[in-house]
Amino acid sequence: MPDTVKKRGGARAGAGRPKGKLLKKTILEAQARNILIEEILKEWRPIINIMISVAKGKAKYMTKGKDKKVYVFTKPPNVGMLNELTSFVVGKPKQSFEGTLDMPQLQELSDSVKAILNKHESK
Repeated sequence: MPDTVKKRGGARAGAGRPKGKLLKKTILEAQARNILIEEILKEWRPIINIMISVAKGKAKYMTKGKDKKVYVFTKPPNVGMLNELTSFVVGKPKQSFEGTLDMPQLQELSDSVKAILNKHESK
């Protein structure tokens, strides 16, 4: 192609943002994320307690009949929150799995989570 013909499109020398330079918006988003992380870490324990409370729902024993007590939910457990808490502890699955597992560690973890929830419930 002769030098007198102009090119259409394609890369041009010196065009675009320099490598490694971030947009101002990206820098501001990172700063905001860091502030949010700091604030969440300051209130971490109360946040976790609220999440556990929401996951468990609210229930109480009610008398039914003469001597029979039943456990009735006034606010049902939130399965989505329970899944979030579980993913904090266990992590999200990298791939789906069908079948059975013979993993004592997983059973131990499940028992530990149940014990924590029962401990929190008895408070």
